Amino acid sequence: MAAVGSGLRLALQECQHQFRHERWNCSAPPHASHASSMPLVIRVPVVPGASHGVPNNLGPLGPLGASSEPQAAFRWGGCSSDVEYGAKLSRTFTDAAQPTPPPLQPNSLLAPRLLMDSHNSKAGRKAVKLTLQTDCKCHGVSGSCSIRTCWTSLAQFRVVGDHLMARYRAAWPAVALPVPAARARRHPVGLRLAVRHAQGHAQGRNSRTAVHQQHLHGHAAAPRLPRRTDLVFLQVSPNYCDRDIALGSLGTAGRACNRTSRGADGCAVMCCGRGYNTRQVTSSRQCHCKFHWCCYVHCEVCTDRYEEYTCK
Repeated sequence: MAAVGSGLRLALQECQHQFRHERWNCSAPPHASHASSMPLVIRVPVVPGASHGVPNNLGPLGPLGASSEPQAAFRWGGCSSDVEYGAKLSRTFTDAAQPTPPPLQPNSLLAPRLLMDSHNSKAGRKAVKLTLQTDCKCHGVSGSCSIRTCWTSLAQFRVVGDHLMARYRAAWPAVALPVPAARARRHPVGLRLAVRHAQGHAQGRNSRTAVHQQHLHGHAAAPRLPRRTDLVFLQVSPNYCDRDIALGSLGTAGRACNRTSRGADGCAVMCCGRGYNTRQVTSSRQCHCKFHWCCYVHCEVCTDRYEEYTCK
C-alpha cells in the first residue's frame, strides 16, 4: 500500500502541475456524480500514478529472455520495470473504489458513469505502457558496441502527465448505448460506450466544446467505439468561474493571473470577465555574493519591485 500511496501523491502533484494555469487547478476533486471531463483529470492520473509508483517502489523485474534487433546484435537483459504487476495492482485498487450496487440496471444513472470510469482507467494504464522507454548498454572491444543489452524502464511521470494532458485536450464526448441481445454476454450492464463523433473534429484545447456544439446542432456523424487510448466524458464541464462545492469548484476569485497573456492563465480568461486587482509587491533577496579569503561570503541585499495581479 505504501507504493500505491506514493503513486497517488505523484498523480495529484502532476495534476496540479498540468492545470496550474487553468480555472480549475486540481485543488479540489469535483463531485462524484458529475460525469464531466474534469473528474477524469483526477481519476486518470491516479491510475497511471499507481501503475508508475508500484514498480518504482517495489523494484524491477528480473532479466528477460533474449531477443534480436535487425540492424545490430541486441539482447534483453538487466532489470526491466514490472509494469504489468503495477497495472494489475492499480486495477485492483481503483476498481475496489467503484460503487457497484447490485443489481446494476442499464437505466441506472450510475451505469454510464461506471463505463466511463472503467474506460478512462484503462486508458490511464495504457499511457504508462505507451511512454515506456528502452535503455541500453553497449558491450564490445574499444567501445564498438557490437552487442547491446537493453531493458525497459519507466519514463519520468512528467512524460506520462504530458501524454495524458494531450489526450485530455482531445477527449471525446461519449454516450451509453444499449447493446444488441446477441452481444449481451460481453456487456453485463447492457450498455456500451460510444463517442459522438463529429465531422471536422477540431484538434486542441477547444475540441471538446466544438464537438459538443456540433452534436447539439445535429451535425454529428454516427457514434463509434472509443479507442483504447481515447479519454471520454459524458457531460461538458462547467466554467468553474464561481465557487460551487457540489461541482468541486473553488472559483477563480483571488487566483493569480497574467495581465499580458491571452491564454488560459491570462486575466481576461482566468477572471471570467470580473476584472482583476493590481498590487505592488516588494521582495528582498541576496545578490552580488563574493567569496573573501579567508573564509567567508559577503552578499548585498537587492530589492525587487513588481506588480501582482489577482482576480476579483
